[in-house]
Amino acid sequence: MTLGSTSNALPQLKSLKLTSVNAGKLGIETLGKAFRCEGLSHVEVLWIDSNPDIGPVGMISFLNDAFCRNKLCHIVEFKMGGTMCSYNSTVALPRPKARPFVETYSDEKNRLHGGKSGGETKEKKSEDVGKGLQEIKEVREIKEIKEIKEIKEIKEIKEIKEIDQLVAQLVKELIEQVVIEQAPEEKYEKEPQEDEVSSQESSLKEEDKEDKKSNSSVWTTLGRAISMNKTLVTLDICEELSMGDDACADLVSGLLQNVSIQHLILEGNNIQDEGAALISDVLVEQNILTNLNLRRNKINDDGGAAIAESLIDNSTLLSIDLAHNLMDTEGKWLNVFCLLWVR
Repeated sequence: MTLGSTSNALPQLKSLKLTSVNAGKLGIETLGKAFRCEGLSHVEVLWIDSNPDIGPVGMISFLNDAFCRNKLCHIVEFKMGGTMCSYNSTVALPRPKARPFVETYSDEKNRLHGGKSGGETKEKKSEDVGKGLQEIKEVREIKEIKEIKEIKEIKEIKEIKEIDQLVAQLVKELIEQVVIEQAPEEKYEKEPQEDEVSSQESSLKEEDKEDKKSNSSVWTTLGRAISMNKTLVTLDICEELSMGDDACADLVSGLLQNVSIQHLILEGNNIQDEGAALISDVLVEQNILTNLNLRRNKINDDGGAAIAESLIDNSTLLSIDLAHNLMDTEGKWLNVFCLLWVR
C-alpha cells in the first residue's frame, strides 16, 4: 500500500476540520493541490483556523487553489481565523470632525423669537430660573415623602419576620418535648427495624463484591456489549481521561464485530498514537463508520499517518475531526493526509 497511489475507494469527505494542527507551508500547499485537482471538491465544511504558521503567502496560494482554480468547489462553511498573525490588516479610519458650536443659547433664542431686546431676555431667564428652582423643590419633597413611606414599610416587614421567627421557635420547642416524651415507647418498636437494615446492608456488600469480580474492566465490558449490539448508531465517549490506548484496544475489538455504529465520538480523551492506529484498523476492516471525531486527544504524527493510510481502503467516511492534536510543526502529517486526494 502506497500513499501516492490513487484509488476509486477514497471516502467522499463532506467535512474536513483541521483547526490548530500546525499545518505549515508544506501542508497548506498540498491541501490546495488536493482542491485544485478536484480530489477534495466534495468537501462542504472546511476549517483551517488557528494555524498561524500558514502565513499570508500560504493563504493566498491556498485561496487561489481551493476557490479560484477549483471548478467544482462545494465549500459551504470555511474557517480561516488565526492563520495570518503576522499580517495586520487593521486600517485606522479617520475620526469624524465635530461641528463647531458657533451660536450661543441666547443668540439662538433671540433669533427664534424675532430678535427681542437683551433686557427682555434677561427677565425671561430669571423667570425660567425661578420656575426651575420651584420644580426642583417639589421633586425633592416628593422623594422625601416616598423615602419615609419606604422606611415605614421596611420596619413593618422586619417586625412581621421577628414574630414569625418567635412562633417557629416555640413550635420547634413543643415538637422536641413531644418527641422526648414518646421516645421510650418507640425504642422497642425500632429495634427489629435496625436488625433488618443491617442484614440488608450485609447482603448489598456481598453483591458488590461479586460485581467487582465479574466486571474486571469497564472497557472490556463495553467492547463485549458493542460486539453483541445491533441497534446502536451513535457512540459518544467524550472528556474521559481513562479512555487511553489500552481502552482503545478493548473498544476496537468490539467495533470490529459491530454492524450498526455509524458515529464514533471520542473527543477530549487520552488517545495517543497506538490508540489511533487501532482505530485506523476499524476504518480498514469495515465500511460502516460515517463520522469519526478524535478532537483534542494526544495523537502525534505516527497516529495521524495511520489514520491517513486507512482512508485509502475506506469508502464510507463522510466526516473526520482531528483538530487540536499534537501534530508536528512543519506540516508533514497534513502533507501525507492531502496526498491521498492529489491526482
